[in-house]
Amino acid sequence: MITISGLTKTFEHRTALAGVDLSIDRGGSVAVSGPDREGRATLMQILATLVRPSSGTIVIGGLDAVTDVYRVRRLLAYAGPTRILPNRLRVDEYLRFVAGARDQPSAGAGIAADLVGLDRNAPIEALADEARGRLTLAAAIAAGAGLLLLDHAFDSLDAAARDRVCEWLVAARQNGTTVIVSDTEHVDGLCDRNVVLRDGCIVESAANAAWDQAVPRRQLVGA
Repeated sequence: MITISGLTKTFEHRTALAGVDLSIDRGGSVAVSGPDREGRATLMQILATLVRPSSGTIVIGGLDAVTDVYRVRRLLAYAGPTRILPNRLRVDEYLRFVAGARDQPSAGAGIAADLVGLDRNAPIEALADEARGRLTLAAAIAAGAGLLLLDHAFDSLDAAARDRVCEWLVAARQNGTTVIVSDTEHVDGLCDRNVVLRDGCIVESAANAAWDQAVPRRQLVGA
């Protein structure tokens, strides 16, 4: 699904990524962690095609994510700190629009709103910042993308909503959805692999034993 080779990103005064190599199979789930300003957010934004790398290659679903940006964007959904939303719409209207743009069933809009704990009829302009964060995550879910990039997307959820979303993600993974998350303290057991970035490099990459125990538990909860 994803192959990253020799990925670097240099800003004017610092190097954010210094040669990252990473492969993720279809249906895999990776937690990217590490101190702030060590490359984690930059990696997520590059994968989302929001930031262009300085060098290296990224292949997503067989497409070059640097030269074939618009086709790659059809394969993924990103939920991150930036929350530019259409204030004139209601929650359900916006989520239905997102689902329709990706040729997904409109029913998925309601499911996404319920998962994150949003009132479907609420006007977006009246949402507090925390609720807008939940709507950003709901939109990523409603998009039905094969790759979900969740950059601190769980910060705005309460414990019950986090459990619901994690259960949904487990089921989505079993249907082939690939998941990459950065807010690892909220989603323990969701990911089958942990990757730690420091000074723009991967310093640790290990399987997460908690995944094998989490899957049966969450399957039973969602049954």
